Amino acid sequence: MASEKCELYRTGGSSAAVRSNSVITKKVATILGESATGMENAFDGDEIDISTPEKSKVHHEEPNNSDDLNQENLEIIDVEGEEWSSWTPNSLRTRKSSKLLVDRPVTRKRTLEEEKTKLAVFQQKFYEEENVRAQEKHEQELIALQLKNELLQLEIIEKKAKLDSNNNVT
Repeated sequence: MASEKCELYRTGGSSAAVRSNSVITKKVATILGESATGMENAFDGDEIDISTPEKSKVHHEEPNNSDDLNQENLEIIDVEGEEWSSWTPNSLRTRKSSKLLVDRPVTRKRTLEEEKTKLAVFQQKFYEEENVRAQEKHEQELIALQLKNELLQLEIIEKKAKLDSNNNVT
Protein backbone atom coordinates (compact mmCIF):
# COMPACT_ATOMS: atom_id res chain seq x y z
CA MET A 1 0.00 0.00 0.00
CA ALA A 2 2.84 2.39 0.81
CA SER A 3 4.55 1.66 -2.51
CA GLU A 4 1.24 2.23 -4.32
CA LYS A 5 0.82 5.63 -2.69
CA CYS A 6 4.43 6.52 -3.50
CA GLU A 7 3.86 5.50 -7.11
CA LEU A 8 0.68 7.58 -7.27
CA TYR A 9 2.51 10.83 -6.48
CA ARG A 10 5.63 10.02 -8.47
CA THR A 11 6.64 12.40 -11.26
CA GLY A 12 7.84 11.55 -14.71
CA GLY A 13 4.96 12.21 -17.05
CA SER A 14 3.63 8.69 -17.36
CA SER A 15 0.60 7.20 -15.70
CA ALA A 16 0.86 5.61 -12.28
CA ALA A 17 1.49 1.89 -11.98
CA VAL A 18 -1.55 -0.37 -11.72
CA ARG A 19 -2.81 -0.85 -8.17
CA SER A 20 -2.79 -4.25 -6.61
CA ASN A 21 -6.28 -5.62 -6.06
CA SER A 22 -5.39 -8.69 -4.05
CA VAL A 23 -7.81 -10.01 -1.45
CA ILE A 24 -5.24 -9.72 1.33
CA THR A 25 -4.53 -6.06 0.51
CA LYS A 26 -8.27 -5.27 0.62
CA LYS A 27 -8.71 -7.04 3.97
CA VAL A 28 -5.73 -5.24 5.51
CA ALA A 29 -7.03 -1.90 4.20
CA THR A 30 -10.46 -2.63 5.66
CA ILE A 31 -9.02 -3.46 9.07
CA LEU A 32 -6.66 -0.48 9.17
CA GLY A 33 -9.14 1.97 7.70
CA GLU A 34 -7.76 5.46 7.18
CA SER A 35 -4.37 4.44 8.56
CA ALA A 36 -3.82 2.24 5.51
CA THR A 37 -4.85 4.74 2.84
CA GLY A 38 -3.93 8.01 4.55
CA MET A 39 -5.99 11.14 4.74
CA GLU A 40 -7.00 12.76 1.48
CA ASN A 41 -5.15 16.01 0.80
CA ALA A 42 -6.93 18.38 -1.55
CA PHE A 43 -3.76 20.45 -2.02
CA ASP A 44 -1.39 17.58 -2.86
CA GLY A 45 -1.20 17.46 -6.63
CA ASP A 46 -1.20 19.46 -9.85
CA GLU A 47 -4.72 18.63 -10.96
CA ILE A 48 -6.97 21.60 -11.66
CA ASP A 49 -10.62 21.19 -10.79
CA ILE A 50 -12.57 22.76 -13.65
CA SER A 51 -15.98 21.75 -12.36
CA THR A 52 -16.54 25.16 -10.73
CA PRO A 53 -15.57 28.44 -12.38
CA GLU A 54 -12.71 30.20 -10.67
CA LYS A 55 -13.53 33.48 -8.98
CA SER A 56 -11.10 36.09 -7.74
CA LYS A 57 -11.50 38.67 -5.04
CA VAL A 58 -10.24 42.15 -5.85
CA HIS A 59 -9.62 44.74 -3.16
CA HIS A 60 -10.53 48.31 -4.01
CA GLU A 61 -8.63 51.12 -2.28
CA GLU A 62 -11.36 53.75 -2.31
CA PRO A 63 -12.54 54.31 1.28
CA ASN A 64 -14.86 57.28 1.60
CA ASN A 65 -14.50 57.86 5.31
CA SER A 66 -12.72 56.48 8.37
CA ASP A 67 -15.47 53.88 8.94
CA ASP A 68 -14.78 52.35 5.52
CA LEU A 69 -11.10 51.93 6.38
CA ASN A 70 -11.98 49.06 8.71
CA GLN A 71 -14.15 47.29 6.15
CA GLU A 72 -12.87 45.64 2.99
CA ASN A 73 -14.60 46.50 -0.27
CA LEU A 74 -14.51 43.26 -2.25
CA GLU A 75 -15.89 42.57 -5.67
CA ILE A 76 -16.06 39.08 -7.17
CA ILE A 77 -14.87 38.94 -10.76
CA ASP A 78 -15.39 36.00 -13.10
CA VAL A 79 -11.98 35.20 -14.61
CA GLU A 80 -13.19 32.11 -16.48
CA GLY A 81 -14.22 34.05 -19.59
CA GLU A 82 -11.25 36.45 -19.52
CA GLU A 83 -9.08 36.49 -22.64
CA TRP A 84 -5.52 36.04 -21.38
CA SER A 85 -3.73 35.56 -24.70
CA SER A 86 -3.30 39.32 -25.16
CA TRP A 87 -1.46 39.69 -21.84
CA THR A 88 2.33 39.65 -21.90
CA PRO A 89 4.79 39.62 -19.00
CA ASN A 90 5.48 43.31 -19.58
CA SER A 91 1.79 44.24 -19.53
CA LEU A 92 1.29 42.29 -16.30
CA ARG A 93 4.06 44.24 -14.55
CA THR A 94 2.66 47.32 -12.93
CA ARG A 95 4.27 50.02 -10.87
CA LYS A 96 4.00 49.77 -7.10
CA SER A 97 1.39 51.89 -5.44
CA SER A 98 2.79 55.08 -3.95
CA LYS A 99 1.39 53.93 -0.61
CA LEU A 100 3.65 50.86 -0.74
CA LEU A 101 6.83 52.74 -1.59
CA VAL A 102 9.24 53.46 1.25
CA ASP A 103 11.51 56.48 1.22
CA ARG A 104 15.00 55.21 1.79
CA PRO A 105 18.08 57.37 1.86
CA VAL A 106 20.28 56.84 -1.14
CA THR A 107 23.35 54.96 -0.04
CA ARG A 108 26.48 54.77 -2.09
CA LYS A 109 27.95 51.32 -2.50
CA ARG A 110 31.30 51.06 -0.83
CA THR A 111 34.22 49.42 -2.50
CA LEU A 112 36.29 46.64 -1.02
CA GLU A 113 39.22 49.02 -0.52
CA GLU A 114 37.02 51.43 1.45
CA GLU A 115 35.81 48.59 3.64
CA LYS A 116 39.37 47.38 4.23
CA THR A 117 40.46 50.89 5.17
CA LYS A 118 37.52 51.25 7.53
CA LEU A 119 38.34 47.88 9.13
CA ALA A 120 41.98 48.86 9.53
CA VAL A 121 40.96 52.10 11.29
CA PHE A 122 38.68 50.17 13.66
CA GLN A 123 41.43 47.64 14.40
CA GLN A 124 43.94 50.41 15.03
CA LYS A 125 41.56 52.13 17.45
CA PHE A 126 40.87 48.81 19.21
CA TYR A 127 44.57 48.03 19.66
CA GLU A 128 45.29 51.56 20.88
CA GLU A 129 42.57 51.19 23.50
CA GLU A 130 43.87 47.74 24.38
CA ASN A 131 47.35 49.19 24.86
CA VAL A 132 45.93 51.86 27.17
CA ARG A 133 44.16 49.17 29.22
CA ALA A 134 47.34 47.08 29.36
CA GLN A 135 49.33 50.12 30.53
CA GLU A 136 46.76 50.84 33.27
CA LYS A 137 46.90 47.20 34.38
CA HIS A 138 50.69 47.30 34.42
CA GLU A 139 50.65 50.45 36.54
CA GLN A 140 48.25 48.83 39.01
CA GLU A 141 50.50 45.78 39.26
CA LEU A 142 53.53 48.02 39.91
CA ILE A 143 51.67 49.82 42.69
CA ALA A 144 50.69 46.46 44.21
CA LEU A 145 54.31 45.27 44.07
CA GLN A 146 55.56 48.50 45.64
CA LEU A 147 53.04 48.15 48.47
CA LYS A 148 54.08 44.52 48.98
CA ASN A 149 57.73 45.61 49.06
CA GLU A 150 56.96 48.28 51.66
CA LEU A 151 55.10 45.71 53.76
CA LEU A 152 58.08 43.37 53.64
CA GLN A 153 60.41 46.22 54.60
CA LEU A 154 58.18 47.06 57.56
CA GLU A 155 58.14 43.38 58.63
CA ILE A 156 61.96 43.31 58.48
CA ILE A 157 62.17 46.46 60.62
CA GLU A 158 59.65 44.98 63.09
CA LYS A 159 61.57 41.69 63.38
CA LYS A 160 64.89 43.55 63.87
CA ALA A 161 63.29 45.60 66.60
CA LYS A 162 62.02 42.42 68.25
CA LEU A 163 65.46 40.84 68.08
CA ASP A 164 67.08 43.93 69.54
CA SER A 165 64.55 44.02 72.39
CA ASN A 166 65.14 40.29 73.09
CA ASN A 167 68.91 40.83 73.09
CA ASN A 168 68.63 43.83 75.42
CA VAL A 169 66.44 41.94 77.87
CA THR A 170 68.97 39.16 78.30
